[in-house]
Amino acid sequence: TVGATSWLWSFGDGDTSTLENPVHTYTTNGPFTITLTISNDSCTTTYSYPPTDFGAGGTMFDETTDSTTYTMNYDGCAPLSINFHNPLINVASSYWDFGDGNTSTQLNPSHTYTMPGIYDVMLISVDIYGIPDTIYTSHAVKVAGSNASFSLQTVSTCAGVNIIAIPQNQNAATYLWDFGDQTTSTAISPTHTFTN
Repeated sequence: TVGATSWLWSFGDGDTSTLENPVHTYTTNGPFTITLTISNDSCTTTYSYPPTDFGAGGTMFDETTDSTTYTMNYDGCAPLSINFHNPLINVASSYWDFGDGNTSTQLNPSHTYTMPGIYDVMLISVDIYGIPDTIYTSHAVKVAGSNASFSLQTVSTCAGVNIIAIPQNQNAATYLWDFGDQTTSTAISPTHTFTN
């Protein structure tokens, strides 16, 4: 802030800093409410970031750049839904690029990653004074594919061999069984008869 003579950051985990551009690493999971009190000879102003979950090891500020660096680290299996939070203050507009071809202009959007992959996330914000700020996190989101494992129960009959397929993970959104004889099923635990 132009004309500021002192800064007091409170990171919401008990730590503080009086540096203008501090570096702070979280050692536990949040969410954390971060406040910044700026003073000069004539006034004091306090800004508050909304509660934000950086996760253990997440770093919010990097003194090597002029802009705020907000490190996002999310991982999980597809579909992975994430609630993103804009950590900047006095935001007039936001543009999020989720790295998978989808974008949002919401301040704090929710987004679901449906495909496995590693995604970079970028946020461009413009504050109420018209000053833009860009936050970019490489490999911010890691989405794994589903692990398909199953067991089979077999019963031999005169008509052939009946199998009952039992998935080990029954929390999947959809199932597609291919029995290798040009028949398929979308049931969770199908029964199939092999005649040859």
